[in-house]
Order: sequence, then structure tokens, then C-alpha cells
Amino acid sequence: MGWLVVAMFVGAILEMVGIGAIPAFVRLLVDPPRLLALLPANGISNVVRGMDLATLTLTGAACLVILYLAKNLFSAGLVYSSTRLIQDVRADVGQRLFHAYLYNPYTFHLQRNPAQLVSTIQGEVNRTMVLLESALRLAREGLVLVLVFGLLGLIDPWVCVWVFGLLATASGIFYFIVRRSLRRRGKQIQKHWGRVTQVMNQALGAIKEAKILGREAHFEGKFAAEVRGIRRHEAFQQVIGALPRLFLEVMAVTAVLIVVAVFVWLGRPIQSLLPVLALLAIASVRLVPSLSLINSALSSVRYNQAALDLVCAELDTLEASPPESPNPRDAENGARHRPNTLGLQGVHYRYPEAAGEALSGVSLEIKAGEVVAFVGPSGAGKSTLVDVMLGLLPPTRGEVRVDGRDVRSDVGAWQRQIGYVPQEIYLIDDTIRRNIAFGLADDTIDEVAVARAVAAAQLDTFVQTLPAGLDTVIGNWGVRISGGQRQRIGIARALYHNPGVLILDEATSSLDNETERDVIAAITRQRGDRTIIMIAHRLTTVQDCDRLYLLENGRVMDHGSFADLLSRHLKLAHVETAGAARGGVR
Repeated sequence: MGWLVVAMFVGAILEMVGIGAIPAFVRLLVDPPRLLALLPANGISNVVRGMDLATLTLTGAACLVILYLAKNLFSAGLVYSSTRLIQDVRADVGQRLFHAYLYNPYTFHLQRNPAQLVSTIQGEVNRTMVLLESALRLAREGLVLVLVFGLLGLIDPWVCVWVFGLLATASGIFYFIVRRSLRRRGKQIQKHWGRVTQVMNQALGAIKEAKILGREAHFEGKFAAEVRGIRRHEAFQQVIGALPRLFLEVMAVTAVLIVVAVFVWLGRPIQSLLPVLALLAIASVRLVPSLSLINSALSSVRYNQAALDLVCAELDTLEASPPESPNPRDAENGARHRPNTLGLQGVHYRYPEAAGEALSGVSLEIKAGEVVAFVGPSGAGKSTLVDVMLGLLPPTRGEVRVDGRDVRSDVGAWQRQIGYVPQEIYLIDDTIRRNIAFGLADDTIDEVAVARAVAAAQLDTFVQTLPAGLDTVIGNWGVRISGGQRQRIGIARALYHNPGVLILDEATSSLDNETERDVIAAITRQRGDRTIIMIAHRLTTVQDCDRLYLLENGRVMDHGSFADLLSRHLKLAHVETAGAARGGVR
């Protein structure tokens, strides 16, 4: 930026010299002796004075061409440098925001809409760069303006004051009229873009339901309404950016004609008027676009101020505290250590801004190799408890301990021991291999670990039936394969790193009974080799577990084997039926 400012100053000087050279060349054509008399007494000046008029004119024209060629080449380099700077800053700010979003705690993402985050990284960062570009243009054209008016002041102060006063007053009045409207519209378009991203995510993310229910028109209407708002505000900003040039052209011509009228009225000779008119004409050709660009840049800065405020606020807030450390792992990490015990001691958790606690004093202990399950009615706190055990939600009070050590002391080390299978498994629009080795580059994928995970999830028979095998592309969310195969890929993903603890959060709730039995069979094959923790809405899913925990209102009400709990709590006999009716009890 520092070098760019220096280059802009040099460019402005070259612009001033280029403009000043035109009236000098006109003076050479009109009154050569007077111009030659201004040259200093040295060898070069004596050579120039010795030239005949034709040679002198051709030499002056050649020097003028070389000057403008050098000036414009320098200006092209300046444009390239400023463009590179803006693109570098755009990439840097976008990367900083994406990094901050990725590494912020899970609780941050519970409170923020993903569409807003995407809109900020894409739309607001782009608008901020438009503001930066406008600010650089403002600085560059402002320097040119100052130096050109300084040149006019040296040649004819009265003309300079008149032209500067007229054009500056006109520009100032125009900007003062539109500045508040630009700021207001800048904030409104920010909201429109955020809602556009949100509508697109909602419609395309639930395209199956939208088609079945016939809701395409609803989403199209919402999208069209937001786009109309964007179109209206963008059109206003573009018109405001174009109007100053038209307005200032009229003012510049008026200023020149008034100067001519004053010269004539004062009785000045025509020969003295021609160089001044040439200077005014060239200066106007350069000043009108310059003033127009300055007005346009001011309008753009004002219009995009809201985007800059948002991006700066996000960076200030998100980078104020160090983000969570990355949690890298490879296929062998999970095999190095198997936790012997997982315990919760008086764990409480309250969601931000929630009225009551989701968990209230939960204490339990799970030993290595056990298969345990959490059951209970919807809203009992089962999924919240799993998120706390995963290290995603820090307890409000209490501790989660692994082998007697609080996991918060090194969440990454604990999470490297975990394989997690959620209810809704997100599968990327890519190959089965890349979905299993999720988030890894091709050259870092361990094929042995992939094969082990495929076999453990009982996915090998299915893969063998595919012409492309593991390189089969399955579509976004796995739309090209069955629900059972999607769940198996999710299980294989969880087992890829050979974890010591496997946690399943209603991972079979969307499957039919037969498919669920097959998937559960794949899971129970891991029994004894690793600790398994399940949340399930069907009792048949958890009846073979070593121990069940009954949760209600965020508390562990009872625990024991399936038969023990069923004998003490007859209402559990209705969980399966009720769960099937509601699509799953959480």
C-alpha cells in the first residue's frame, strides 16, 4: 500500500506535466520566440534555440508523444498494481473469515445461520473490496486534481479559482444530496443479499420436499422479491455514479466559456488567450472525468460502508479470542490409545439464551468395550448429552473425564479417539472413497484404512456391485444410493480413523426395520473392539446393549439392562410405537 501511494503521487505528477505540456506546445506554434526566451542558459537550450521552426516543431511533437506514452504506460502499471493489491486483500480477508468461522466453537454455529456466513464471505467481502477500490481511486484522482489545479494556479490564479470553485461546489452539492440515501440503501442491499442466499439454501436443500408439496412458487416468489430489491438499489447506485460526469461536463464547458467572455470583455489579446484556452480544454478533458470518478468513488464508499462495517466487526469479534486448535488425525491415530473409562461428573448445560438447563447434574461412567444407550422422550437431553461427550458443547458446570482427565484440557486429543455417526449424514457430491475419507486430499487417503472401514460397515458387497467401485459418485447428500447405503457410508467414515469410541446419534432412525437390523449388525460387529454409545428411537435397536440410561428433563432417572429398565418403567414399552409415529424420539 505504501509503494502504491508513492506510485500514485508520481502518476499525478506525470498527469500534471502531460497537461502542462499541451499549452507549451501551443505556445511553441503560436509564439516560438517567447517560449524560447523562457529556457535556461545551458548547452541543451542553445541547441534548441539553434533549430529552425520546422525542426523545432517536429522535435516538440516527438517529445510530447514520448511523454504521453511514458505517462500512460506508468498509469497502466499503476492500474495493474492497485488491482493486484485489491485481489490480494480480497483473498486474505475471505480466507481469514472462513478460517474464523471454521475454527469457532460449535456453540457459535448453533447461533448463526450458515446462509449469513456464506453471504458475508462472498457478498460482503466483495462489496468491501469495491469500497477499497473506490478509496484508492479517490486518492489517485484527488492527487491528480490537486496538482492540476496547482498548475492552473501558477499559470493564471484567477482562472484556477473560478474553475475550481465552480466544479468543487457543484460536486459537493451533488454528493451532499445523495449521501444519506446511499448509506441507507447500502444497508438494505446487505439484508437482501443475505436473504437471497438463505432462500436458495432452503429451496435447493429441501428440493425433494419442495417438489412433493408443490412449494416451488413460494420459494421463487421470495427469491424474486429479494432480487427486485437488489436490482432497485443497485440501479440507483449505478445511476448516481454516472450522473456526475454528465453534470460536470456542462459545468466545465460553462466555466471555459465564461473565461473566454471575461478575456474578451477585458480586451486581452487573442494570442495570450490561446494557451490558456488550450490548458483549460486539456485540463477539462482530464478534470471532468477525474471529478466524476471522485464523486462516483465517494458514492461507492458511502454505499458499501455497511459491508465494511460488517466485515470489520466480524473480524474484530472472531479474532479477538484465539480459535479452537485444529484437530488433525490420520488413520493410525485412533489405534494408538484406547480410553479405559469415560465419565461425566455433575454435568450441567444451558444453551445460550435458553430459559432452563438442557442437562442437570448428569453423572455416569462407561468402561472400555461397553455398549451403552440413552433412551427417553423427546426433549429429554439425549442429543445434548452426546454433544457434550463429543466435546462440542463445553459443560456449564461439571466435567467430562476420559481416564480421569478433563477432556477440555485437550479436546482435540479426545476427539481423535471418537467416530461419530449422526442421524442425518451429510454426503458430499463426490466418490464413495472421498466420502469415507472425508476432508482428506487424495494423496493422503490411506487405502488400507478405507478397505478396513468398508468391511467393518458391511459395505464391501455393495461396492463390488458398482462398475466404478469406490470411485462411484453418489450425488449431494447421497441422492443416488439408498438410505441404508448412506448410513453404512456414514459408519465407514466414522470407522476410517479406527476410533476407540463410536457414538451413534439416532443413526438408524430413518431406516426401515430390515435395513436397520442390517446396519445394527454392522455396528455390533465392533462390540468389544471399541466402546459404543447409541441414541435410538426403537427399543429393538438397544435391547442388546450392556446398559441403558433413561433420561428425562435433562437428568438420568435410571439405568440398567434392557430387561431391568423395562420391568421398572412400563412406559418404555410404548417408546417404539410412539417413536415410529413421530419419526423418532430424541
